[in-house]
Amino acid sequence: MKLSTRSSLQLQISKYWVLGLFLVTPFTLAQGPAVPACGIANLYSSVEIDSRLFEKGSYRVHAFGMGCDEVMGSSGLFEQFMDLSDSQPLPSPWISLSDAIGAPKFSAAAGVGFRVERLSDLSYSELERECFFEWAEGYAAKLLRSDSSHPTMMYRSFEYRYYNVSNSYLAFDNDNSNINPASDVRVIYVDMTNSSDLVDVGSIADWLVTSNCR
Repeated sequence: MKLSTRSSLQLQISKYWVLGLFLVTPFTLAQGPAVPACGIANLYSSVEIDSRLFEKGSYRVHAFGMGCDEVMGSSGLFEQFMDLSDSQPLPSPWISLSDAIGAPKFSAAAGVGFRVERLSDLSYSELERECFFEWAEGYAAKLLRSDSSHPTMMYRSFEYRYYNVSNSYLAFDNDNSNINPASDVRVIYVDMTNSSDLVDVGSIADWLVTSNCR
């Protein structure tokens, strides 16, 4: 989701969140290259897949000719490939396109596969992010109210929690180019009841210090 202005990002948020983030499976996509990307996958340690080294960090994942739900998540193909030992080959019919230009690509057939693009070092641990969510839910309890469990979810470049009573979201935007290409990972708040506007409340680095999560 390569966007340069707040208004264009709000349009995308309205398109993806307002029109049914919880009404349809988030990763229901048409065939062909996924634009925007399927989402962000974090590698917490370096791994070797089919003799190619993937250093720990955050990776943007694009699917082509297949649904993102087949690639992303704990049971997705990328996770399965990461779990292979260094000497294990990819499961048939998958191959690594070692001669492909650009980001590493994996293919099962002509026009079917996915590619992964390394974005950055993994600067913020999952524990720190979860710590911030828990802190924010107490600090801003009136804005983040829920009467049921609210697990951390992924959608596109957003890592978020949804609060059903306040009808609001708190999220990390891992693809910081959505707002400012030079900025850090951003903390986002969305009030779906009153405006559904995207509110950038600051950088994750600042909030981790404020919340004593780092």
